[in-house]
Amino acid sequence: MADLRNNCDTVWGLETALADMTQERWDQYISSRNGIKLSTLKAHLRQFTSLLRHHGLALGAPLIPEFDHVAVPKSERAERQDTITEAQFEELVKALIAFLGFEDQKNRTYKRDFRLGKNKAKEGGGRDVDQTLEAHRRRLLYRFVMVLAASGLRPHEAAGSADKSLRLRDIEDPGYSVESKQLSRRERPVVFLNVRNNTKTGRRTVAAVCGDVIEKIQEDLCVDQSPDAPLFQDLDGRPIRLLTLRLYFNEVCRRMEMRDRSPDFYELRHLWISRQLQEGKLVRTVAKTAGSSVKLITTTYAHILMSSEETVRSLYEQQLRGEVG
Repeated sequence: MADLRNNCDTVWGLETALADMTQERWDQYISSRNGIKLSTLKAHLRQFTSLLRHHGLALGAPLIPEFDHVAVPKSERAERQDTITEAQFEELVKALIAFLGFEDQKNRTYKRDFRLGKNKAKEGGGRDVDQTLEAHRRRLLYRFVMVLAASGLRPHEAAGSADKSLRLRDIEDPGYSVESKQLSRRERPVVFLNVRNNTKTGRRTVAAVCGDVIEKIQEDLCVDQSPDAPLFQDLDGRPIRLLTLRLYFNEVCRRMEMRDRSPDFYELRHLWISRQLQEGKLVRTVAKTAGSSVKLITTTYAHILMSSEETVRSLYEQQLRGEVG
């Protein structure tokens, strides 16, 4: 978030009122990148759009700009999706567990340095923190990460929206367990997650080896237990915002000193897809479960497919048969 803030300050100043934002000002921001990659800028623009959609109109913003015309040149596109490694994921889980603990052990209280909502800074550093809400959100973040890594869901398919994200009625327990390679080899309960119709790729069912995590969410973190209540909900029973979860996630990554890049929840989806391909799952099965196309999977994750001995042998044998024919 630091590069986003610095770039905004450089282009128009942080004191500029939302009401003064015009399409010309946005175009100026696009043209004045100050060395920031266009692919990174695209992510910034999505954040701006979300900010204005949620808060801007109420605060007097004259428009919600569209940035579909901003294309990322091939020279700036990543050749493959950024994905955290298994070792990094294990470190992330450890950091998330540590994040569940108190920063002030003596007084058994949480502290944080990033701003959230209307919290005001205390004198001498730190911020006023609602301890009950803080504990709830940290536990929710940990389980959100575990569900994404075990299901390959897009972040918004799981949380953040009243009309797109998982509800309690979208969870099914098939009543069996399978061995999981995630973190430790042990039997873990399967759960069916029914992605809703009005998401990016429509309705589909995902079998995820995280039934125990889902059960803990339902038992410990769901204030509203009605069928249409969101699975990931804040203390008021409403869907917790993805922006809120991202702020907490960014803080965990900052504490891990992951400064070489900016991790995102989407990397957990890429981690899940990578795992499935490495385990030899059929590409069309992975694509269907992930709500993606076979072409996208084979193009984006070709390096993983070609690392499989079985795949290489199959291609080699097909080539030999073609030459003989």
